[in-house]
Amino acid sequence: ANILYINCIIMKNKSQSVAMKILNVIDDFNSPVAVFVDRNVDSLINFIGVLYSANFYVPIDNKMPLQRIEKVLEQLNPSLNKATAFSILSFSIISLRCL
Repeated sequence: ANILYINCIIMKNKSQSVAMKILNVIDDFNSPVAVFVDRNVDSLINFIGVLYSANFYVPIDNKMPLQRIEKVLEQLNPSLNKATAFSILSFSIISLRCL
């Protein structure tokens, strides 16, 4: 039970770090943030981080054809397009594109 609790605390801290990074880039609230997902724990952390930033996430499957992704992003016009390459652990590969 202790390991599970520790993992929850770690995920919470990482999610809050994502939220702070988002809030440093955009000032909007209740805005869409596109999150490219790989269906792993980092995607979940990114989703929670977007919620902590008082915005809402729109999951984009990175396996979709590029033209479809472009059309979705064009219609969505997200405040922030945040790829899963945004590494929660190291923050070394940041891929942010403000639209």
